[in-house]
Amino acid sequence: MVKKLVLCTFFISPYAIFAQQSNPQEELESAVYANDAKRIRAAVKAGANPNGGNYAGHFLGIAASNGNLLAVKALVDLKADVNKASSGGWTAAMGAADNGHLKVLKFLASKGADLNASTRQGRTVLMRASYHGEDKVIAFLLSKKVSVHSTDYNGVTALMLAAQAGHLSTVKILLKAGADRNAQTHDKRTALSMVSLILQEDSHTSGGNTKSEIYKRYKPIEALLKARTLGPAKAKKPAKGKKRKAKKHH
Repeated sequence: MVKKLVLCTFFISPYAIFAQQSNPQEELESAVYANDAKRIRAAVKAGANPNGGNYAGHFLGIAASNGNLLAVKALVDLKADVNKASSGGWTAAMGAADNGHLKVLKFLASKGADLNASTRQGRTVLMRASYHGEDKVIAFLLSKKVSVHSTDYNGVTALMLAAQAGHLSTVKILLKAGADRNAQTHDKRTALSMVSLILQEDSHTSGGNTKSEIYKRYKPIEALLKARTLGPAKAKKPAKGKKRKAKKHH
């Protein structure tokens, strides 16, 4: 009789055990970090809230930030809100964009995630990706027609954030997408003035060392922002004495 009881206990499902002995919400949290879709479904079935979270944020945002696609898909399938925002306005799409998890971001977008969402500070998904230099994410966002001209509540743009963070390739992408290099913050700063200030401060501390890491990183960005070769093309003025021929519309 004792042997039979032991055998029965041995074959009890671990998911049945946690449902009886563990907090379903804690199990859901653990499963999200582990990217374990099966455990996520079991935890929610046991009573956990797929829209819940912890001190780090809501579970969908945590999964997205970590690139845990299986967890993201499971939570969305279990009715987690793809546009749920933290008290500061942080969303799962932002978490994915911040960390370069393009597959996760594309999935969230396919499920209705707002790619134009902004934080309470006014920072959009594109602005956050630009600050982190996530070029593939930025290309995807631009393909979805998000605005490259959005500003936060201080007038800061995606271009300024990319330049200030030292991301040359990101600056190039944004300029080609039509970002305004002359845009000013509320206190009259531009992307160029921000970069120039960084270089000035580095010059003071490094004694004008042109081999410093700061110089090597920011000098090309300064040169690019001073140039006029990137950005929206301007229409050429007709040569004097010549008139433009009107296009015929068929």
